[in-house]
Amino acid sequence: MDNLGGVWQNQPPCPYNPGNAGRAKDPGFFVDGKMLHDLWVALALLLVIEGIIPFLSPGAMKNMMKAVAEMDDKSLRISGLFSMILGVIALYLVN
Repeated sequence: MDNLGGVWQNQPPCPYNPGNAGRAKDPGFFVDGKMLHDLWVALALLLVIEGIIPFLSPGAMKNMMKAVAEMDDKSLRISGLFSMILGVIALYLVN
C-alpha cells in the first residue's frame, strides 16, 4: 500500500495534477473557487428571499418586526435554533 492508504487508489487521473497518472490527488477545499462561487450564489439567493416580504407587503413586514421585537430572548433563540435545524436538514436532503 502506498502513503495514501488506498483512499484515492481507484480514481481517474486528477485534472488538477496531470502528472499523477494513476491516482487522483485530493484537490483541496477551494478548488478553482467553486466553493466560493457557491457561497456567493447562496448569499445572493438569501438577499432575494429576504426581500420578497418587504417588497410585496411592507405593512406585514413592519407588523412582523414589531412582534419579533416584543418576543423574549428565549423564544428568539428557540426559533433561531429551529430555523438552523431545518436548514441543515434541507441541505442534507438536497445534497
